[in-house]
Amino acid sequence: MDYPKLDPTVGLVGGKFTDGNPGAGVPASRDPSSWANLVTDELCAVVVEGGLVPDEGINTQVRDAIIAIIAKQFTGTFQHLDTNGFQRLPGGLLLQWATYAGNGTTSRTITFPLAFPNRILADTVLSPNGFFVSGISANATQHVLNTAGLSDGSGMPSSKSFLWIGIGF
Repeated sequence: MDYPKLDPTVGLVGGKFTDGNPGAGVPASRDPSSWANLVTDELCAVVVEGGLVPDEGINTQVRDAIIAIIAKQFTGTFQHLDTNGFQRLPGGLLLQWATYAGNGTTSRTITFPLAFPNRILADTVLSPNGFFVSGISANATQHVLNTAGLSDGSGMPSSKSFLWIGIGF
């Protein structure tokens, strides 16, 4: 979308519309119907994509539609906000989290709610009292916690619960 530069009868000055200056002999610009329809169609498409019905009496619809379009990226299939959940962000970043209920075994495989499509950027395990826990490694679909002798610095045995977080794309 651009100014209607290909039609010299529009009367653009410096590439933009003008109100003209009769004293200087500069006529006002004329909006060609094809250009005005193009602009209106473009704006109406944004309004409809935002879930609104175009209404010429409401002058905030494009803004409201853009806000609604962006909000859609953070709801529905883009998130599961629960104890074990995820949030997809625009651009592909994926945040995931869950609780690991310790079972006293030497290792435990935790499956992420979603497979990371490309790779994991970072992951960690936290004890309920906030200490970081060592002994973790992850691939795109699973989080492996080696619980042999696992402790959070307070002598917490591997049978206790921990929280994990994974970030990737």
